Amino acid sequence: MDKTHQFTPALSIKDLDVDYKAGEHPVAALREINLDLFKGDRIGLVGESGCGKSTLLKAIMGVLPKNARTPNGQILLDKTDLLTTDGETRRKARWARISMITQSALNALNPVHKIGAQIEEAILSHKDMPKEKARERAKELFDLVGVSSERLDDYPHQFSGGMRQRAVIAMALALEPEIVLADEPTTALDVIVQDQIFDRLYSLQAEQGFSIVLVTHDLALVVESCERIVVMYAGMIVETGNTKSITRTPLHPYTAGLRYAIPDLTLDHDPISIPGAPPDLSQPFQGCRFAPRCPMAIDACWQDMPSLEPVGQAEGERLVRCHRANEMNDFRDRLSQQDFWFSEIKTNE
Repeated sequence: MDKTHQFTPALSIKDLDVDYKAGEHPVAALREINLDLFKGDRIGLVGESGCGKSTLLKAIMGVLPKNARTPNGQILLDKTDLLTTDGETRRKARWARISMITQSALNALNPVHKIGAQIEEAILSHKDMPKEKARERAKELFDLVGVSSERLDDYPHQFSGGMRQRAVIAMALALEPEIVLADEPTTALDVIVQDQIFDRLYSLQAEQGFSIVLVTHDLALVVESCERIVVMYAGMIVETGNTKSITRTPLHPYTAGLRYAIPDLTLDHDPISIPGAPPDLSQPFQGCRFAPRCPMAIDACWQDMPSLEPVGQAEGERLVRCHRANEMNDFRDRLSQQDFWFSEIKTNE
């Protein structure tokens, strides 16, 4: 069922741009971001480091650094634009309606305060209730995430990495938010603990009905767990839609590069790596930002930025930002081979 035709979005991002002031020229960290998040959604944001994933979450959360500005766009929670509303409304929305699981639990938790006290403080800052009730809620949350409530009076350094991450999840769910932003929530944890964390998070989502936006470098993780995928490159969305459809038949060369970088026993050759590096976003760029690394680039790619356009409606709305999306069936097999990437990439001279 295509949710876009059934429900009003819980969160709607429209034409969002974010710049960072750094040196002589601003860094165009995000451009033309459009995204709807529906109740119960689980969306995966993927792309290389520096593509804008974490910046997008910080913009939603309202915690962009002081050198950031949003020259264009809206972030609508119901009908309230979080970018232009007053600070108190934004503060009340943060944690109560939108919460965030950061990639480093050590940075999220205050090392000199007991973990239980930190969860209680988050609750009491938004709800008028006796401290004893906040304590009871903290106990419930520890039980939810699979940590003994007897550990509430421990300090962060007394927890293992996996337990600290569970504590951060407990804090993120303290006020029963509608939306949870998860920014690389299992970074530096071993794969067994990662699986435990995600199993717990997704079971809680099933029970409580909140939406999840998961930021990760791991495309395989998104394939396993997210209904929709958003592929970002150099601050822009280049492809988005149903996860299975996109990973089976990618329509953007960058998505194909990410897909074929994953080991696949059905292929008779090694995983590929995308040559080169993302562009300097402080410099103006006329055409497609992926053109310098793309083996399919033609003159139009260097001259004109493609728009994000719908392609088919088979498994929900699918959008692609590529001049040659309709030719991908002819290139997909070659994009899975490393030689094609290195032999075809040209410079714009």
